[in-house]
Amino acid sequence: MKKYIALILCFSIISIGFLSGCVSDDNEIKIIQFDYDSDVVNSGDKVMLFWTVTGATSVSLDQGIGNVSLVGDITLVLNETTEFTLTAKNTNKTVSDTIIVYVKNNSYSDSIIIDDDSFEQAKRDMFEFNNVILYKDSLEITVSYSGGCEDHVFELISKEAFMESDPVQIDLVLSHDANDDLCEAYITETLVFNISKLKQKWQNEYGQDAGIIILLLEDYPEEIRYIFGAGFFSFLNVTIQTDHDVYGINGTIQVKIYLENLKDNNVTLNFSSSKVADFHCKNNSDEVVYRWSNERGFDDAITPVIIPAKSKIELFNFSWYRISNAEELLENGVYTLQGWIPGFYYVDENIDYSSSPGPSIYSDTIEITFV
Repeated sequence: MKKYIALILCFSIISIGFLSGCVSDDNEIKIIQFDYDSDVVNSGDKVMLFWTVTGATSVSLDQGIGNVSLVGDITLVLNETTEFTLTAKNTNKTVSDTIIVYVKNNSYSDSIIIDDDSFEQAKRDMFEFNNVILYKDSLEITVSYSGGCEDHVFELISKEAFMESDPVQIDLVLSHDANDDLCEAYITETLVFNISKLKQKWQNEYGQDAGIIILLLEDYPEEIRYIFGAGFFSFLNVTIQTDHDVYGINGTIQVKIYLENLKDNNVTLNFSSSKVADFHCKNNSDEVVYRWSNERGFDDAITPVIIPAKSKIELFNFSWYRISNAEELLENGVYTLQGWIPGFYYVDENIDYSSSPGPSIYSDTIEITFV
């Protein structure tokens, strides 16, 4: 199976609408975002890649895409598992990031098995753990073993019941069937398993969206924390609003995004750049035709946002002229808008996102009509 390569990226800084910045003088390339809307798709499905880069004079994507803007997105149809590398350059440095989108008709087709009998009957032929990485719902396990003459079968299996603790725990085993391989070549392989079934099981049993499961992988010396859902931040409410529901051909859409704090105390969110909100517009085919952050640069300094107790603040106010990111007038019809705030650093007595930003928080969608 292909190895997932960790994300790294780069960025350039220019002035923006509601929070201003300036061109960076230190020529430092930094990561703000290089991501996708789905890391696993079926053959023929669409996937959107999006990125934000500062400190670069040129940015390019491989796979025949070529030069791209500092901030942007692209929607692609994939028929096979594909690695995408984004490369950013300035006069002093070149950096790149690689992400991989798995297509289920290829080697990435393994999903966790939740079954007590399978757990007890798991094959336990010898192998060594080299590395274990959890990214979103994908558990990547790199192993080494002796062989080379037979197919080796690995399965990730969990018990059926959570162990009640805070957070809950569950036992996992990586089953290895060497098929009596007597050869002695030393093989290293990276396996990727979709563990979203555990998340769904937890959500069904506990009736909540967001949670933590401690994964106890047999013979692996460290516990693995599976964190999911934006519900940790249920005290925050993001809403998007326009000044009208219907717009003519010359209409200007006034888009506002509000952030409400439902707590009894003030809340401070520390964003990793001056991008503290964003929105997109989708057509009736569910395609993103406009994203506000496209081709915009952002100051990469930590940007704190303070929301007073039991209060709502206007976080974003932008006049949009019915033009797509391709600089084309949008056709008449019904469109949906959705706003969000990107992941931010936040710590309280229950939540610790001090080392990496938490999940983005999205508003409900609203409809507008162009006539």
